[in-house]
Amino acid sequence: DDPFFPATVSTDQDSWKAETQYLASFDGYDVVAGGSYFEADSQEAFISDFFTDVTQSKPTHINGYAYVHVPAPAGFEFQVGVSYDDLSSDVGQQEETNPKLGIIWKATDALTLRAAGFRVLKRRINSDQGLEPTQLAGFNQFFDDRNGTLSEGGGIAADFAFNPNVFAGLQFTRRNLDVPFFVDGEVVFQSQSEKVASGYLYWLPNKRLSIAVEPRYQDFDAGTTFVQMELTEVPVSLRYFLPSGLWAGIAATAVKQRGEFNGPSGEPVAGADDFVLLDAIIAYRLPGRRGTISLQGNNLLDEEFQFQEIDQEVQPRYIPESQLLVRFSISF
Repeated sequence: DDPFFPATVSTDQDSWKAETQYLASFDGYDVVAGGSYFEADSQEAFISDFFTDVTQSKPTHINGYAYVHVPAPAGFEFQVGVSYDDLSSDVGQQEETNPKLGIIWKATDALTLRAAGFRVLKRRINSDQGLEPTQLAGFNQFFDDRNGTLSEGGGIAADFAFNPNVFAGLQFTRRNLDVPFFVDGEVVFQSQSEKVASGYLYWLPNKRLSIAVEPRYQDFDAGTTFVQMELTEVPVSLRYFLPSGLWAGIAATAVKQRGEFNGPSGEPVAGADDFVLLDAIIAYRLPGRRGTISLQGNNLLDEEFQFQEIDQEVQPRYIPESQLLVRFSISF
Protein backbone atom coordinates (compact mmCIF):
# COMPACT_ATOMS: atom_id res chain seq x y z
CA ASP A 1 0.00 0.00 0.00
CA ASP A 2 1.63 3.23 -1.21
CA PRO A 3 -0.43 6.37 -2.00
CA PHE A 4 1.95 7.29 -4.84
CA PHE A 5 2.55 3.80 -6.26
CA PRO A 6 0.06 1.18 -5.02
CA ALA A 7 0.96 -2.32 -6.22
CA THR A 8 0.23 -5.97 -5.62
CA VAL A 9 2.71 -8.84 -5.92
CA SER A 10 1.15 -12.26 -6.38
CA THR A 11 3.11 -15.53 -6.43
CA ASP A 12 1.75 -18.96 -7.32
CA GLN A 13 3.87 -22.10 -7.34
CA ASP A 14 3.18 -25.80 -7.75
CA SER A 15 6.06 -28.14 -7.01
CA TRP A 16 6.91 -31.75 -6.29
CA LYS A 17 9.96 -33.60 -5.10
CA ALA A 18 11.02 -37.27 -5.11
CA GLU A 19 13.81 -38.51 -2.87
CA THR A 20 15.53 -41.73 -1.90
CA GLN A 21 18.24 -42.57 0.62
CA TYR A 22 20.38 -45.64 1.34
CA LEU A 23 21.87 -46.41 4.78
CA ALA A 24 24.41 -49.17 5.38
CA SER A 25 27.22 -50.23 7.71
CA PHE A 26 30.25 -52.29 6.63
CA ASP A 27 32.93 -53.31 9.14
CA GLY A 28 32.43 -50.14 11.17
CA TYR A 29 32.06 -47.87 8.12
CA ASP A 30 28.69 -46.07 8.10
CA VAL A 31 27.45 -45.01 4.66
CA VAL A 32 24.69 -42.51 3.85
CA ALA A 33 23.91 -42.03 0.15
CA GLY A 34 20.94 -40.62 -1.68
CA GLY A 35 19.49 -38.42 -4.37
CA SER A 36 16.48 -36.28 -5.19
CA TYR A 37 14.70 -34.56 -8.05
CA PHE A 38 12.71 -31.33 -7.64
CA GLU A 39 10.52 -29.57 -10.19
CA ALA A 40 8.23 -26.54 -9.94
CA ASP A 41 6.01 -24.33 -12.06
CA SER A 42 6.15 -20.76 -10.75
CA GLN A 43 4.31 -17.59 -11.75
CA GLU A 44 4.82 -14.14 -10.24
CA ALA A 45 2.68 -11.14 -11.15
CA PHE A 46 3.46 -7.49 -10.34
CA ILE A 47 0.21 -5.53 -10.68
CA SER A 48 -0.04 -1.73 -10.40
CA ASP A 49 -2.24 1.07 -11.71
CA PHE A 50 0.35 1.76 -14.41
CA PHE A 51 1.38 -1.68 -15.70
CA THR A 52 1.24 -5.42 -15.05
CA ASP A 53 4.29 -7.65 -15.35
CA VAL A 54 3.97 -11.46 -15.24
CA THR A 55 7.03 -13.69 -14.93
CA GLN A 56 6.93 -17.46 -15.38
CA SER A 57 9.67 -19.95 -14.55
CA LYS A 58 10.17 -23.69 -14.20
CA PRO A 59 12.91 -24.21 -11.57
CA THR A 60 14.41 -27.69 -11.23
CA HIS A 61 16.99 -29.24 -8.94
CA ILE A 62 18.87 -32.56 -9.22
CA ASN A 63 20.83 -33.58 -6.13
CA GLY A 64 23.05 -36.55 -5.27
CA TYR A 65 25.27 -37.17 -2.26
CA ALA A 66 27.31 -39.76 -0.36
CA TYR A 67 28.81 -39.58 3.14
CA VAL A 68 31.07 -42.15 4.80
CA HIS A 69 31.92 -42.24 8.53
CA VAL A 70 35.39 -43.76 8.85
CA PRO A 71 36.57 -44.87 12.33
CA ALA A 72 40.28 -44.57 13.02
CA PRO A 73 42.67 -45.46 15.86
CA ALA A 74 43.40 -43.22 18.85
CA GLY A 75 39.84 -41.91 19.15
CA PHE A 76 39.64 -40.34 15.66
CA GLU A 77 36.61 -40.37 13.37
CA PHE A 78 36.60 -39.06 9.80
CA GLN A 79 33.49 -37.97 7.89
CA VAL A 80 34.11 -37.82 4.15
CA GLY A 81 31.45 -36.82 1.65
CA VAL A 82 30.60 -35.30 -1.70
CA SER A 83 27.42 -33.88 -3.19
CA TYR A 84 26.36 -32.86 -6.68
CA ASP A 85 23.81 -30.15 -7.47
CA ASP A 86 22.30 -29.24 -10.83
CA LEU A 87 20.13 -26.20 -10.14
CA SER A 88 17.99 -24.26 -12.60
CA SER A 89 16.50 -21.10 -11.05
CA ASP A 90 15.91 -17.41 -11.71
CA VAL A 91 19.67 -16.80 -11.50
CA GLY A 92 20.42 -19.28 -14.29
CA GLN A 93 21.83 -22.78 -14.64
CA GLN A 94 24.34 -23.90 -11.99
CA GLU A 95 26.22 -27.17 -11.61
CA GLU A 96 28.47 -27.78 -8.60
CA THR A 97 30.36 -30.73 -7.12
CA ASN A 98 30.79 -30.08 -3.41
CA PRO A 99 33.43 -31.84 -1.26
CA LYS A 100 32.85 -32.41 2.48
CA LEU A 101 35.25 -33.34 5.27
CA GLY A 102 34.77 -33.61 9.02
CA ILE A 103 37.18 -34.78 11.75
CA ILE A 104 36.34 -35.66 15.34
CA TRP A 105 39.04 -36.54 17.88
CA LYS A 106 38.03 -37.68 21.35
CA ALA A 107 41.35 -36.75 22.94
CA THR A 108 40.24 -37.70 26.47
CA ASP A 109 37.00 -38.44 28.27
CA ALA A 110 36.80 -34.72 29.05
CA LEU A 111 37.96 -33.21 25.74
CA THR A 112 36.69 -33.60 22.17
CA LEU A 113 38.18 -31.66 19.25
CA ARG A 114 36.31 -31.11 15.97
CA ALA A 115 37.06 -29.61 12.55
CA ALA A 116 35.22 -29.47 9.24
CA GLY A 117 35.29 -27.97 5.75
CA PHE A 118 32.59 -28.02 3.08
CA ARG A 119 31.11 -26.38 -0.01
CA VAL A 120 27.35 -25.86 -0.49
CA LEU A 121 25.09 -24.60 -3.28
CA LYS A 122 21.92 -23.02 -1.85
CA ARG A 123 18.78 -24.40 -3.49
CA ARG A 124 15.17 -23.21 -3.21
CA ILE A 125 13.63 -23.48 0.26
CA ASN A 126 10.97 -25.98 -0.85
CA SER A 127 13.73 -28.12 -2.36
CA ASP A 128 16.10 -27.57 0.55
CA GLN A 129 13.99 -29.68 2.91
CA GLY A 130 15.34 -33.20 2.50
CA LEU A 131 17.21 -36.16 3.92
CA GLU A 132 20.81 -35.10 3.17
CA PRO A 133 22.83 -34.78 6.42
CA THR A 134 22.83 -31.17 7.59
CA GLN A 135 26.05 -31.20 9.63
CA LEU A 136 29.65 -32.39 9.53
CA ALA A 137 31.44 -33.02 12.83
CA GLY A 138 28.76 -30.92 14.54
CA PHE A 139 29.09 -27.93 12.16
CA ASN A 140 25.99 -26.81 10.27
CA GLN A 141 26.58 -26.68 6.50
CA PHE A 142 23.16 -25.43 5.28
CA PHE A 143 22.03 -21.82 5.77
CA ASP A 144 19.07 -19.82 4.47
CA ASP A 145 21.13 -17.85 1.96
CA ARG A 146 19.79 -16.46 -1.30
CA ASN A 147 18.95 -19.11 -3.88
CA GLY A 148 22.00 -19.90 -6.01
CA THR A 149 24.55 -18.81 -3.38
CA LEU A 150 27.78 -20.82 -3.45
CA SER A 151 29.45 -20.95 -0.04
CA GLU A 152 32.68 -22.46 1.23
CA GLY A 153 32.82 -22.85 5.00
CA GLY A 154 34.58 -24.56 7.82
CA GLY A 155 35.47 -24.36 11.46
CA ILE A 156 37.25 -25.74 14.49
CA ALA A 157 35.83 -26.44 17.94
CA ALA A 158 36.64 -27.87 21.36
CA ASP A 159 34.06 -29.44 23.67
CA PHE A 160 34.73 -30.02 27.37
CA ALA A 161 32.93 -32.30 29.81
CA PHE A 162 34.34 -31.28 33.18
CA ASN A 163 31.96 -33.59 35.04
CA PRO A 164 28.46 -35.04 34.45
CA ASN A 165 26.93 -31.66 35.41
CA VAL A 166 29.22 -29.12 33.70
CA PHE A 167 29.80 -28.83 29.94
CA ALA A 168 31.55 -26.11 27.95
CA GLY A 169 32.87 -25.43 24.48
CA LEU A 170 34.44 -22.98 22.03
CA GLN A 171 33.83 -22.78 18.30
CA PHE A 172 35.25 -20.70 15.44
CA THR A 173 33.72 -20.77 11.95
CA ARG A 174 34.07 -18.88 8.69
CA ARG A 175 32.13 -18.84 5.45
CA ASN A 176 33.02 -17.20 2.12
CA LEU A 177 29.99 -16.66 -0.11
CA ASP A 178 29.27 -15.74 -3.73
CA VAL A 179 25.73 -14.31 -3.55
CA PRO A 180 23.63 -13.60 -6.67
CA PHE A 181 21.89 -10.23 -7.13
CA PHE A 182 19.99 -8.67 -10.01
CA VAL A 183 21.44 -5.39 -11.34
CA ASP A 184 19.65 -3.84 -14.34
CA GLY A 185 18.18 -7.22 -15.18
CA GLU A 186 21.55 -8.99 -15.12
CA VAL A 187 22.75 -11.48 -12.50
CA VAL A 188 25.93 -10.46 -10.65
CA PHE A 189 27.62 -12.30 -7.79
CA GLN A 190 28.76 -10.38 -4.72
CA SER A 191 31.54 -11.72 -2.48
CA GLN A 192 30.59 -11.85 1.19
CA SER A 193 32.18 -13.33 4.31
CA GLU A 194 31.00 -14.36 7.76
CA LYS A 195 33.28 -14.98 10.75
CA VAL A 196 31.79 -16.32 13.99
CA ALA A 197 33.34 -17.01 17.40
CA SER A 198 31.02 -18.61 19.94
CA GLY A 199 31.04 -20.56 23.16
CA TYR A 200 28.78 -22.21 25.69
CA LEU A 201 28.71 -23.16 29.35
CA TYR A 202 25.97 -25.49 30.67
CA TRP A 203 25.79 -26.15 34.41
CA LEU A 204 23.32 -28.33 36.33
CA PRO A 205 23.79 -27.38 40.01
CA ASN A 206 21.13 -29.93 40.96
CA LYS A 207 18.34 -32.00 39.40
CA ARG A 208 15.94 -29.04 39.20
CA LEU A 209 18.13 -26.10 38.18
CA SER A 210 20.00 -25.38 34.93
CA ILE A 211 22.21 -22.40 34.03
CA ALA A 212 23.42 -21.57 30.52
CA VAL A 213 25.79 -18.94 29.10
CA GLU A 214 26.13 -18.79 25.29
CA PRO A 215 28.23 -15.82 24.04
CA ARG A 216 28.63 -15.23 20.30
CA TYR A 217 30.53 -12.71 18.17
CA GLN A 218 29.83 -12.31 14.44
CA ASP A 219 31.72 -10.25 11.85
CA PHE A 220 30.07 -9.77 8.43
CA ASP A 221 31.63 -8.21 5.33
CA ALA A 222 29.04 -7.11 2.72
CA GLY A 223 25.39 -8.07 2.93
CA THR A 224 21.86 -7.31 1.84
CA THR A 225 21.38 -4.41 4.26
CA PHE A 226 24.92 -3.40 5.23
CA VAL A 227 28.48 -2.88 4.05
CA GLN A 228 30.07 -4.22 7.22
CA MET A 229 28.60 -5.29 10.56
CA GLU A 230 29.75 -6.64 13.92
CA LEU A 231 27.31 -8.25 16.34
CA THR A 232 28.02 -9.44 19.89
CA GLU A 233 25.41 -11.35 21.91
CA VAL A 234 25.79 -12.69 25.46
CA PRO A 235 22.65 -14.50 26.70
CA VAL A 236 22.56 -15.84 30.28
CA SER A 237 19.59 -18.01 31.24
CA LEU A 238 18.36 -19.83 34.33
CA ARG A 239 15.61 -22.48 34.41
CA TYR A 240 13.97 -24.26 37.32
CA PHE A 241 11.99 -27.50 36.95
CA LEU A 242 9.46 -29.07 39.32
CA PRO A 243 8.58 -32.78 39.34
CA SER A 244 4.94 -31.86 38.63
CA GLY A 245 5.92 -30.75 35.09
CA LEU A 246 5.85 -27.04 35.85
CA TRP A 247 9.00 -25.10 35.01
CA ALA A 248 10.05 -21.45 34.74
CA GLY A 249 12.96 -19.58 33.25
CA ILE A 250 14.48 -16.13 33.08
CA ALA A 251 17.11 -14.82 30.67
CA ALA A 252 19.15 -11.64 30.23
CA THR A 253 20.78 -10.94 26.87
CA ALA A 254 23.40 -8.25 26.30
CA VAL A 255 23.59 -7.12 22.66
CA LYS A 256 26.05 -4.79 20.93
CA GLN A 257 25.88 -3.99 17.22
CA ARG A 258 27.84 -1.61 15.03
CA GLY A 259 28.61 -1.22 11.35
CA GLU A 260 27.95 0.63 8.11
CA PHE A 261 24.36 0.11 7.00
CA ASN A 262 22.60 0.90 3.72
CA GLY A 263 20.89 4.28 3.98
CA PRO A 264 17.59 5.37 2.34
CA SER A 265 19.39 6.27 -0.90
CA GLY A 266 21.77 3.31 -0.79
CA GLU A 267 24.68 5.27 0.70
CA PRO A 268 26.48 3.68 3.70
CA VAL A 269 25.55 5.14 7.09
CA ALA A 270 27.51 4.36 10.25
CA GLY A 271 25.45 3.20 13.20
CA ALA A 272 25.77 1.48 16.57
CA ASP A 273 23.68 0.55 19.58
CA ASP A 274 23.92 -1.65 22.66
CA PHE A 275 21.19 -2.84 25.02
CA VAL A 276 20.19 -5.54 27.51
CA LEU A 277 16.93 -7.48 27.24
CA LEU A 278 15.10 -9.36 29.96
CA ASP A 279 12.91 -12.34 28.99
CA ALA A 280 10.95 -14.84 31.10
CA ILE A 281 8.85 -17.96 30.58
CA ILE A 282 6.59 -20.19 32.66
CA ALA A 283 5.46 -23.50 31.21
CA TYR A 284 3.77 -26.78 32.03
CA ARG A 285 4.79 -30.07 30.46
CA LEU A 286 1.84 -32.41 29.97
CA PRO A 287 2.07 -35.90 31.52
CA GLY A 288 3.88 -38.46 29.39
CA ARG A 289 5.67 -35.66 27.50
CA ARG A 290 2.55 -35.22 25.40
CA GLY A 291 3.08 -31.50 24.94
CA THR A 292 3.74 -28.13 26.56
CA ILE A 293 1.70 -25.06 27.48
CA SER A 294 3.77 -21.90 27.96
CA LEU A 295 3.47 -18.18 28.65
CA GLN A 296 6.50 -16.22 27.47
CA GLY A 297 7.39 -12.54 27.85
CA ASN A 298 10.10 -10.92 25.70
CA ASN A 299 11.75 -7.56 26.40
CA LEU A 300 9.87 -7.24 29.68
CA LEU A 301 11.47 -3.86 30.48
CA ASP A 302 10.19 -2.45 27.16
CA GLU A 303 13.71 -1.48 26.08
CA GLU A 304 13.92 0.78 23.01
CA PHE A 305 16.86 0.32 20.65
CA GLN A 306 18.01 0.11 17.04
CA PHE A 307 18.77 -3.32 15.60
CA GLN A 308 19.38 -4.42 12.00
CA GLU A 309 18.97 -8.05 10.94
CA ILE A 310 21.33 -9.59 8.39
CA ASP A 311 18.56 -9.69 5.75
CA GLN A 312 15.40 -7.65 5.21
CA GLU A 313 13.36 -10.84 4.74
CA VAL A 314 14.41 -12.30 8.11
CA GLN A 315 12.15 -11.85 11.14
CA PRO A 316 14.14 -9.73 13.66
CA ARG A 317 15.32 -11.71 16.67
CA TYR A 318 15.03 -8.62 18.91
CA ILE A 319 11.94 -6.37 18.98
CA PRO A 320 12.09 -2.87 20.62
CA GLU A 321 8.86 -3.34 22.57
CA SER A 322 7.44 -5.85 25.04
CA GLN A 323 5.86 -9.01 23.66
CA LEU A 324 3.65 -11.63 25.29
CA LEU A 325 3.35 -15.07 23.67
CA VAL A 326 1.11 -17.99 24.57
CA ARG A 327 2.06 -21.35 23.04
CA PHE A 328 0.51 -24.79 23.08
CA SER A 329 2.15 -27.81 21.49
CA ILE A 330 1.02 -31.42 21.54
CA SER A 331 2.65 -34.67 20.40
CA PHE A 332 0.55 -37.62 19.27
